[in-house]
Amino acid sequence: MMMALIVVTAMAENNYKVTSSSRLNVRKSPSTSATVLGTFNSGQQIEVISISKGWAKVKYNGKVGYVSEKYISPLPKPEPPKPEPTKEKPKEEKTVITSEPVNERFREIKSAGDYEVETPLSIGHSLSDNINLYLAIQGGFGYSNYIWSDGSVNGTMSYSADIVGQLYFENKVSFIPANWYSELALGYDKKGAANYGMNYIHARIYPFGYRIPIDPINVVVKAGPTLGFALNDFDDRWSSDFQVGIGGGFQIEWKQFAIGCNVEYDFTEVSSSCGQTLNNIAVLGTISYKFAKFGHKR
Repeated sequence: MMMALIVVTAMAENNYKVTSSSRLNVRKSPSTSATVLGTFNSGQQIEVISISKGWAKVKYNGKVGYVSEKYISPLPKPEPPKPEPTKEKPKEEKTVITSEPVNERFREIKSAGDYEVETPLSIGHSLSDNINLYLAIQGGFGYSNYIWSDGSVNGTMSYSADIVGQLYFENKVSFIPANWYSELALGYDKKGAANYGMNYIHARIYPFGYRIPIDPINVVVKAGPTLGFALNDFDDRWSSDFQVGIGGGFQIEWKQFAIGCNVEYDFTEVSSSCGQTLNNIAVLGTISYKFAKFGHKR
């Protein structure tokens, strides 16, 4: 018995294209005399199951048919997608000032325990952490988490707050430690001259001062210079006096409001409009509002 050896080429990739110039017949068996099942169009992509002895076994409308191998060609293999290069995340930094003037320095206020510590930071360097900066700007004060690249400084601890001033390279920049404040206060005390007793109503501005919190009941001790007026009712008539002095006291604070007791020494004459010189030391109860707070414990 003789056996014919038939070579069948298994297809790893089964997508082919019809290369004939006209329609390509699909036959029921691998023979030019076999029944025609249909045709493929020129250039049509077809699915080849196997190729043997010049005939390609193909899929056609859910059936199996045969076409001549010389009228088809394999489609090129698609190139595998190239991996996208890994993008490195840029290092986040907050630019303070982009220029490099000579002999100008900022100070970075950092917290160490319950104390504020100052460390120098040159203009043009970056701050990598989100810190608070307390600065004296053109005779006024402000504080911010950030000094913008154009030199602007926010007036409160917010990027969206109003700008309180500009930093200029030719100006020195002063940093104010935590717990400094400005304050507007109203107070009352009772003084006397000789045999006269007088009631005093005080309106005071503390341009700046320093406060020390005493935990846990939010009591503070404060001290600072004072400017203001005092109204008195000497001899059944009211008169006013401008006063400059120093003072200190105890307060109980709630947010920016406080109530407490102040002790003040006035350098100016008290009740000079009444022709009387009184004791320039006053002990008065006060209600106050801190309209600018320059620092805080972090």
